[in-house]
Amino acid sequence: MGTPLSIRRKLTLWYATALGLSLLVFSTALIGFVCSSMISQVDTALKQDFLMIEKALEEDDDTERKEELDELSELNPVICFHLTAVSLTYASPRWHKESLDDSLKAHRNHKRWYWESSRDNRYRLRTATLLVRGETHKVTAARSFDSVYRTIRALLIAMAVTAPCTLILAMLGGSALAGRALAPIACMTNQARQITAENLSERLPVGKVDDELGRLAQVLNDMLRRLQTSFESLRQFTADASHELRTPLTALRSIGQVGLQQPLDAAAYRDLIGSMLEESDRLTHLVDSLLTLTRGESGHVQLTLEPTELGALVRDVAEWLSVLAEEKKQTFEVSVSDSLPVSVDQPTIRQALLNLLDNAIRYTPDGGRIQVRAFADERGNAVVEVQDNGSGIPKDQQSLIFERFYCLDKSRSREMGGTGLGLAIARWEVQANQGRIEVESTEGEGSIFRVILPLRKE
Repeated sequence: MGTPLSIRRKLTLWYATALGLSLLVFSTALIGFVCSSMISQVDTALKQDFLMIEKALEEDDDTERKEELDELSELNPVICFHLTAVSLTYASPRWHKESLDDSLKAHRNHKRWYWESSRDNRYRLRTATLLVRGETHKVTAARSFDSVYRTIRALLIAMAVTAPCTLILAMLGGSALAGRALAPIACMTNQARQITAENLSERLPVGKVDDELGRLAQVLNDMLRRLQTSFESLRQFTADASHELRTPLTALRSIGQVGLQQPLDAAAYRDLIGSMLEESDRLTHLVDSLLTLTRGESGHVQLTLEPTELGALVRDVAEWLSVLAEEKKQTFEVSVSDSLPVSVDQPTIRQALLNLLDNAIRYTPDGGRIQVRAFADERGNAVVEVQDNGSGIPKDQQSLIFERFYCLDKSRSREMGGTGLGLAIARWEVQANQGRIEVESTEGEGSIFRVILPLRKE
């Protein structure tokens, strides 16, 4: 296969082809119009010739008719005619001079639309039957066709000479225009070639925002912006995951080193092993959470949406976690509407509700109050609210709490067994079920986490 044509060459060829076809159509129409117009003028002159011949034939005597015809030929040397009648046959001097007798037969058989004489002169012939004073005359008149022929020939030569030159100039101009039009693409190509994972902050040059290339540059810049965000998120995720994994691993190593360096009794060893198991459980929980979040965001988790009564699911989750609230002597109130039909994947929604309620119980102080409400709003959505009266979330951090590994107080979260992944997993689980999760919080007064899911249409 040959080298494919560049866009610039394709545009040039398309432009030249379009111009060539336009020139062909224009030339054909022009030559046709000029030819038709000039032939019409010759035919009009022939009609005038027939009128003058008819007037000359109005004389009674044949001799007088011939004299009239001779006089007509002398006064109008352009007229070239031949007539035959019962009593008269006449040919003008020019007719004999041009040897046009052979043209009668050819014209009668309609073989030519013009006749070329022996002297290389061209004539257009017309034959008419004239009835003068009761006598029928068959008249053939001829007019010079050389001017028409020369004009058409000159037009054809001019078109044949100028068309190639015009096409060449058009190709050169088209190539220049295409190069100028595609110059921004070349600029964007050179700039894009220099962008790597290390300098994703650079952007492609945007020329005119309103044209196609400007919009293309904007779309590519938006894509680069998303890639930059993804890379930065990946780097941050890697750093946070490394940090979170290092903590339990360091604790395991420290506990093991203490056990090896100091002789301990059986009870102390049991405590030591228990501490190692706690850190191991924390590490296992962290890895499981990371795996769940990664598989969910990559789309590898297959969800099965099925009709579910959301109120019953909320009651079940609240009842299961009420034991934890009782241990902290918290007031745990549940208010659920009777009918909240939704289509969701039950395991993921259940896990999202568990994460929200567990966070509320964990970060609400002993003796605090937690309220769980489930109801239908006026927009046709099922809403689950989890409200606590804990320390609340600062306003500038409310948009960050759903990010992976984000903790308001990392040391306190670690003491409570938190990994900073619960809310991130809950957000993905709700969004995967065509819902959304919101938060309202006032620092020092508590927070409200709200899960919104579309009600199932019966």
